[in-house]
Amino acid sequence: MRFQPLVVAIALFVVATTTHGEVYRWVDENGATIYSQTRPTSGVTVEIIKATPTKTSKGEESSPEDRLRQQTEASDEAKEQTESEDLEQEFKAEEARIKKENCKSARHNLKLYQTLGNRIVKHPDGTYKRYSEEERQEKITQAEKQISEFCE
Repeated sequence: MRFQPLVVAIALFVVATTTHGEVYRWVDENGATIYSQTRPTSGVTVEIIKATPTKTSKGEESSPEDRLRQQTEASDEAKEQTESEDLEQEFKAEEARIKKENCKSARHNLKLYQTLGNRIVKHPDGTYKRYSEEERQEKITQAEKQISEFCE
């Protein structure tokens, strides 16, 4: 009972190694060349062709498992590339949206500071401030720089 998994594994290994097997080639009564994995039942002359593993680009023999692994790796790489491109597109779209919002805000600030004059301004923290002409001009210059940076 304890050896049953081992026996099954060995049997599968033996079957798998013999399935690389042979290909039979013969000419039928109509003169057509036939290739088959099973030996013909009639008494025709049969040529046995040994199946050989394919070679990789490096000249090494490649098993079906290796080819499957290589195909899986290539598929995974293509999937990662697609996901990376999708993420990059999302990032660029988000960046463009933020840039557009910043442009809108900078234009609003410029308009506000240009028309402000000598008014008192309430800040987001709830404090009030009256800007001097120097401070107002500085804020206008700052808003113009932001417009040139964010607006295209």
